[in-house]
Amino acid sequence: MIHRNIHFKSAHGLIYKYELIAKVETQTDIIGRGFEKPYIHLNDHGLLTQFPGYRWDGCSGPTIDTEKWNWFHGSTMHAGCAHDGLYQALRESWMIPQRLMIEPYYRRFRELREKSDDLFGKLLKADGVWYPRRKLYHSGVRLFGESSALPEKLK
Repeated sequence: MIHRNIHFKSAHGLIYKYELIAKVETQTDIIGRGFEKPYIHLNDHGLLTQFPGYRWDGCSGPTIDTEKWNWFHGSTMHAGCAHDGLYQALRESWMIPQRLMIEPYYRRFRELREKSDDLFGKLLKADGVWYPRRKLYHSGVRLFGESSALPEKLK
């Protein structure tokens, strides 16, 4: 079991709950879809980097954000931060060229969303989140997460 330290503070905002105060790097399976934005980068080799100042809202739905790792609960912060960043990239169409027609665009969207959700599950496991809770959270993003990642082009 690997616990990743993630350093953040409360964002004190209406939209976001957390703000990074130290850089976080996460290796993904998303290759060749790189982008660079002020607080978040994905290189073409799949390394997701989120910088101090990046804000996210934590795990959504009927969930409990566990900030500190412990033997029973594990921590959801790294998984939630990485997943929110990838969903933001999907929503903003940073990983898929806008010029694609709707059907190929949606096919790529579905593939990237599935990789984002699978990474979420892997990070929860790596950070010691209890299996039933991890399964519930992963199933939740698979069943209900599409609307949170859907770009304007597909609405």
